[in-house]
Amino acid sequence: MLADESLTPYQQLKMFFENTMSHFGDIGYCQGCVMASLSQEVADVNENMRCKISELSTQMVDQVSACIERMEDNELNLAHLRSCEAAQIITNSWQGAIMKMKLEKSREPLDIFMKFFFAY
Repeated sequence: MLADESLTPYQQLKMFFENTMSHFGDIGYCQGCVMASLSQEVADVNENMRCKISELSTQMVDQVSACIERMEDNELNLAHLRSCEAAQIITNSWQGAIMKMKLEKSREPLDIFMKFFFAY
């Protein structure tokens, strides 16, 4: 999704989150992100698992960062940040929105995330 050359980088990123939101809707706005759930549960007790989850998290941030770097005129309005910093803000915010979605079993936290970053 983040490399679909038929879409602009902005559209790629937006579509990635929209597709994930659709998936969460299909499963009743529960479960969320396995990586985030595991990181909360095992990061302090299993070093090998923490390292693997951290590696996967870094890969996601790197993919988002690469997508942001390809954007023209900083369509996300985050020009004051380096692309890697913007990617961290976006992925951290997304994880927070997912946690709130699970707590409320509601799409609203995801919609607020989209509205903030994509004027959804």
